[in-house]
Order: sequence, then C-alpha cells, then structure tokens
Amino acid sequence: GVIRNCEFYNLEMFDCTTGVSISLPVNAEDERWPDQGIEPTRIENLTFKDITMEKGYDSLLFIRIGDHKNTLCDTIKDIYFENIKANGARMPYIVGRKENVMQNIVFKNCEFTQIPFEEVDDGENHGSLFHHDKEPHPLEIRFANVNFINTKFNLK
Repeated sequence: GVIRNCEFYNLEMFDCTTGVSISLPVNAEDERWPDQGIEPTRIENLTFKDITMEKGYDSLLFIRIGDHKNTLCDTIKDIYFENIKANGARMPYIVGRKENVMQNIVFKNCEFTQIPFEEVDDGENHGSLFHHDKEPHPLEIRFANVNFINTKFNLK
C-alpha cells in the first residue's frame, strides 16, 4: 500500500531493539505472505524530528527493501531525520536494491554513537530477529541517495 505524509516528533526510546524501522521484508518463499499486498509499496514524505534513542540493541535506524521478487516496492523517498540523538550497538542500516534506489533520505543535525554490546540489554530479550551475533556493524548504505547535513557518527 501507500504510506505518505507522516510526522513523528518528540519521541524518547530507551532500551529498545530498533528505534525506527521501515522494512519491506525478504520473503524467499514462492508464495506471498498474507500481509504482503498485491500492489507495490510506496513510502514517501516521512519526517522524524527531535528524537532520542538510548541503548538500542540493533540498528537504531533500519530502512530496507528486501531483495526478492516477492518484495514489491514502488519507491521509498523523501524521508527526513532531524535532531536525532541516538546510541546503540549498531549504526544505521539503509539498504535499497538495484531496481529500487531510495531517493532523498536526509539527516540534519543528527548524532549516532555506537556503544559496546556490554552496555545494552541482550537482544533476545527484545525480540531482535536480525542479528543474534555480538558483532558491531558499521554504518551501511547501499542503493540509496542519502544527504548528511551536520550529522556525526561516533564510536564509544
């Protein structure tokens, strides 16, 4: 379906798995899952502003288009992050796919700090499905046009 023109302001997230997740999942099965629509998904014009995320177990920002024929996507574009202060075990993950390059993902006045896993609660307590390892993952961006304005990435 379509998700557009949404705003998320003044949020505080503590001891979480992922703070913001925009994920069109991979379904490697031949049949589509019941919650997958028959039309390609379109996500556009979302704003996330004045948000604090503390002690996240997984990627605090996770934006992904699953790389499989059953993951139908029209576009993910015009996603704005402003005044985000986040620390967690993994840096943001922003991965589109070759035929669906994400457009105009903007970070303004944001700061992300990667902290050791010892400083966050075990991900299994939070239902983390993506990573059960205890390895740090760096900032990852593929098939996405991203603009950073006064944004910092730190290691603790």
